[in-house]
Amino acid sequence: MSACIWDSVNKVSGMNHFLLAQKKYGLTSSVLMTDEGRYGVHAMDSLINKIINLGGNRKYLKAKALGGGNVLLNPDRRHSSDLTIGAVNATFIRNYLTENGIPLVSHHLGGDIGRMIYFDTCDYSVYVKKVDIKKQSELVQKEREYYHQRLVDDD
Repeated sequence: MSACIWDSVNKVSGMNHFLLAQKKYGLTSSVLMTDEGRYGVHAMDSLINKIINLGGNRKYLKAKALGGGNVLLNPDRRHSSDLTIGAVNATFIRNYLTENGIPLVSHHLGGDIGRMIYFDTCDYSVYVKKVDIKKQSELVQKEREYYHQRLVDDD
């Protein structure tokens, strides 16, 4: 999940990336129960604070949100009512921006594809390149390995 945020009046912008909205990815989990630097709430707060520290003004901020693809979607869960990490991330980013009064001017969220994001800080345009299926399969395998290692590390 990525957010591109800018203040076109003061010409300050930035982009972030996060993998998880929060440590436990259910919508009922507290956003405050996250580790700093790894999760959406910190990535968003950090980006906005950096833009303001560089001369941006909160009242001029605008955003584009991209990602939230369900690239780890298990075929057996396609009809499950469980929320996927991508869906939770997309919900998180929309809610965060709304709660902070930052207009979401465009988005490319959801689906079952990976994305490479290019943010042009001169004109605030965003280019999205879909990750091809072969590379996506490799990424899925690496993410599964990481997820299983995290389960072991958390025990």
